Amino acid sequence: MMSTLAVAIDFLAILLGLSVLNYVLTSRRQGRSPPGPPGWPIIGNILDMPASHEWYTFAQWGEKWGDIVSANLLGKHLVILNSSNVADEMLDKKSAIYSDRPVFPVAGEVIGWERILGFHQYGPRWREIRRLFSRTIGAHNSLTPLMDDLERNAREFLRRVASDPATLTQQVHRFTGASTLKMTYEYTVAEENDELLEIVDTAIGQFCLASAPGAYLADVFPIPGWKRTAQAQRKDLDKMCDIPYDFTKAQVVAFRHVYMSLNLEGYIGLEREAVLKDAASSMYAAALRSALCWEVLRWQPVSPLSVPHSLTQDDVHDGYFLPKGTLVIANIWKMLRDPRCYTRPDQFNPDRFLPKAGAEPEYDPRQIGFGFGRRLKGLRLAEMSLFLICAASLAALDISKPVVNGEVIEPSMKYTTGTISHPCEFKCTIKPRSPSAEALLSLS
Repeated sequence: MMSTLAVAIDFLAILLGLSVLNYVLTSRRQGRSPPGPPGWPIIGNILDMPASHEWYTFAQWGEKWGDIVSANLLGKHLVILNSSNVADEMLDKKSAIYSDRPVFPVAGEVIGWERILGFHQYGPRWREIRRLFSRTIGAHNSLTPLMDDLERNAREFLRRVASDPATLTQQVHRFTGASTLKMTYEYTVAEENDELLEIVDTAIGQFCLASAPGAYLADVFPIPGWKRTAQAQRKDLDKMCDIPYDFTKAQVVAFRHVYMSLNLEGYIGLEREAVLKDAASSMYAAALRSALCWEVLRWQPVSPLSVPHSLTQDDVHDGYFLPKGTLVIANIWKMLRDPRCYTRPDQFNPDRFLPKAGAEPEYDPRQIGFGFGRRLKGLRLAEMSLFLICAASLAALDISKPVVNGEVIEPSMKYTTGTISHPCEFKCTIKPRSPSAEALLSLS
């Protein structure tokens, strides 16, 4: 028994030695890797990966090792970009080789998020989903018919917030979900406890956590219990994709210009039906992604990290060798707080985007906040929704910090972790700005 164990240990030691030697020789021949935190043998930087709010840690790595930082996760190469210039050079100018998506064994394959556009790998199915997606929200003309519904939902948002300020966070989620369900499926949410809205909120909440870097260590090695959780989340995703589609299909004759009514004409086979469902479900990601509006976008981006890109072939950038299959993550949060682009970046200051005598406006955050590369979709819809809700809120509502027992209560300024980040619950005082605004809200 001991003899067999000793042989096994010797074999593993030889294998490890050969792997290290091969890595050293390959690196010398092909070029050096970007700098980054030193890792351990075999496991690499697994222990260095943060459990939450990864963008803060990645920003600290950038301060120490530069705009291009590398890490190793059990032999899988990970590169973090902390500069908008570097991200533009790599993800935009070389998008032909940087715009693929990696395989996510848990979030993508087991749970099923590979169905949506953002997780899809290149191929005919990806191109068809992208075409369907663009048909509804890809151009200004295609968005124009949606304005009435967006404005109606915005007025409903203002009415609900003014009547119960404590539900502000819930009403933001409701506005996003209700707008997407309306423009995609011609579905109007119920006043309270809407089933489809709850289905969407559940699935999207799970997506935010499941798609974060390192969310599932089962992507690199098995962990007890992960499979049961992933399979339960897959059922919730299936509900989000299937139930709204079935509702629309049953009533398609009555619809006008929404996504489904444009694509449910004629014979729909099973394969085509699956593509339509997945393209429609991708709308939720687009909805979740202006001087005040621009500063809102810059100061706390809704997606602090881009979904990882995957390199389709070897590349050498700025003297660094990046092998095929490298995962590339753009740290959007860090880029939007880069002091090389923004004066006093930690301060909320909309004036930075207004022209001044002898000074140009600061860097347009829309060039960063919506991502990079060929997969940039939904920008116009996100811009339109953001501007509409900000303008309507400022015009109709007076928003201030609450005063309790003579003391002003400051918001926590804490944000949730995950692919989509939003403020944690906080208290505020919200009132109609004027009697005319109050009258208008009562008519919504």
